[in-house]
Amino acid sequence: MIDTAQYPVQVRANARLVDAGRKKVEKCPAAQQTEICVVLIADYEWQLEGIGEKVIPEKYQEEVKKELGLVE
Repeated sequence: MIDTAQYPVQVRANARLVDAGRKKVEKCPAAQQTEICVVLIADYEWQLEGIGEKVIPEKYQEEVKKELGLVE
C-alpha cells in the first residue's frame, strides 16, 4: 500500500479534483502530474492501465510505473 500522506497537500487536492472530474491531469502543474496519478491509484481506485473513465492517461503510465517501482 502506498502512503499518500508523503505527497504535498496540493498534490492530494489536485488528485481529488481530477477524480471528481473538475480538473484534468494535464491542467495540473507539470512537476506534480506523476504524483497526482499515483495518488489517484492509491486513494481513488484508478487503474494504471485498462479501459474506462478511471484509467491513468497513457502518457503518464511509464513515469507512474517508475514511481511505484514497477520498472527500473
